[in-house]
Amino acid sequence: MLAARFLAYGLGMFVIAHDPERHSFWIYNMVLIQVVDLSVGLFYTLTGVVSLNLSVYPMFNAVVIATLLWRWRPRTTLAQTVHA
Repeated sequence: MLAARFLAYGLGMFVIAHDPERHSFWIYNMVLIQVVDLSVGLFYTLTGVVSLNLSVYPMFNAVVIATLLWRWRPRTTLAQTVHA
């Protein structure tokens, strides 16, 4: 079940990469998903439900993906927003 989501998100990211300004909502949405994943992972790791050796890799991935997407997100200027 997760494989289908990963494939769909991966294909979606390729589509978004061709015109990031047009798809900025989806980029921010993916950042939000990664932040939620990290938050939930931290919560369950810190409460002892999941061990660190199981959660560290997914949490690391969430940090890397969210950081890269945030860093390379499209930056719209006020002039671009007004003319849209």
